[in-house]
Amino acid sequence: MLWDFDGTVANTEPVWIASQIEVMASYGVPYAYEQAVKLCGVSAAVSIRALFDAHEEVHGEPPQIEGPELWQQIVDGVIRELLIELHAKGVPMALVSASPRDMIDAALAKVPDGIFDVVIAGDEMPRSKPAPDSYLLAAERLGAAADDCIVVEDSIYGTAAGRAAGAAVIAVPCMQDLDEHPGTGPLRAGEWVSLTDAKGHRKSLLLDAGKTFHTTKGGLAHDDIIGQPEGVVVTTVGGLQYLVFRPLLNEYMVSMPREAAVIYPKDAAQILMRADIFPGARVLEAGVGSGALSLALLRAIGPTGQLHSYERRAEFAEVARANVEQFVGGPHPSWTLSLGDLAEVIEDEPIDRAILDMLAPWDCLEAVAGVLEPGGILCCYVATTTQMGRVMDTLRADGGFTEPTASEVMVRDWHAEGLAIRPGHATTAHTGFLVMTRRMAPGVIAPLRKRRPAPGAYGPDYVGPIPRNVRPEHLEANRTRASELG
Repeated sequence: MLWDFDGTVANTEPVWIASQIEVMASYGVPYAYEQAVKLCGVSAAVSIRALFDAHEEVHGEPPQIEGPELWQQIVDGVIRELLIELHAKGVPMALVSASPRDMIDAALAKVPDGIFDVVIAGDEMPRSKPAPDSYLLAAERLGAAADDCIVVEDSIYGTAAGRAAGAAVIAVPCMQDLDEHPGTGPLRAGEWVSLTDAKGHRKSLLLDAGKTFHTTKGGLAHDDIIGQPEGVVVTTVGGLQYLVFRPLLNEYMVSMPREAAVIYPKDAAQILMRADIFPGARVLEAGVGSGALSLALLRAIGPTGQLHSYERRAEFAEVARANVEQFVGGPHPSWTLSLGDLAEVIEDEPIDRAILDMLAPWDCLEAVAGVLEPGGILCCYVATTTQMGRVMDTLRADGGFTEPTASEVMVRDWHAEGLAIRPGHATTAHTGFLVMTRRMAPGVIAPLRKRRPAPGAYGPDYVGPIPRNVRPEHLEANRTRASELG
């Protein structure tokens, strides 16, 4: 048996929520009950970040407090009789929590000795729930296979971690409805909805009970939307009708606030497919922009994956963080956002996929090659042909990657009404080039592609890297020919 702590072994979630609201009030920050409920099951680090962000939003500056100061109140838990009974029957048991070690140790002082054979705290794991790592480690330390274990959990993130580990999961609802799938069912307070009028103009609205959305044709009560299914039509006091749906990711990506240009849905879709972004993947993203691709990657890797995004400019990073958290409803436990130049601050962690959206991706190839697993995919998104050529020639000269390929995506809408059928006006043409390649095994050099460069390809004006199989006689002939042609 692998037990979560908060909300299962001890009924602490209501006290945690009350404590968060009380502590934030002492710093002059109103903190809503609904905000706290969304953080059930996440690590202390993610919760602290959310509390710090709430403080900064109200006061305009980071709080002058340390994270551990917010977590000093330890709650006396209600130890379930089942724990005692299972222990008496000799069932090996582990306590697996996202809470920090000092809190767990304080709580275990109130538990009969020897109840748990293994204890794993959230601050001891590189990846917390919903990643399966902590449950896999607990099973290993118990000397059992994960699929021979039963996980007891009370949160969405915890149940996802247990299932990802391959264990059977008993879900014990405490503060969250575990049968509830985000983005489905009746519209609820705290969710974003998209309102579309008869002209196709869209408005985004955060549902809040008791509030009113004001338009030029009268108000629209939020309560008229809350509790309704998607696809209803609501009417303002002045008779303006709106179609109501939850926003689609592709709609949000092109309409969200931005500091930097976004990767458009057409390119993001190609990246997800051609880079083979799979559930559970460990993905590196450099150049977070405004967070559009980050959202697409987070959806693809699922709760068991890990996305580590790097951004050089603080203003871009903050906009991206706000956009991601607005869409997913708070901090995403699978996402880490680091500030700095990738080549200087890259973490020494293995990755399965790397997406570089930057001006000079060739400057970071060595750093990425050091962490990208053999067979891993590298995708470089660049805007110009000169960037595309430079990164492809650099990859060829390196030898540690397969022959790169390049493509661009263009999408054309169509208009169809009766006999009036024609291309639409919303065609999206060139936005960028996708350069794709795969990492070779350590010490293995990619086989050379036979090539005879066109005259002038590597002429006297070319100053970039040269593919390893461009023979000197070909290179000299090219330069001579280019000189003769002027």
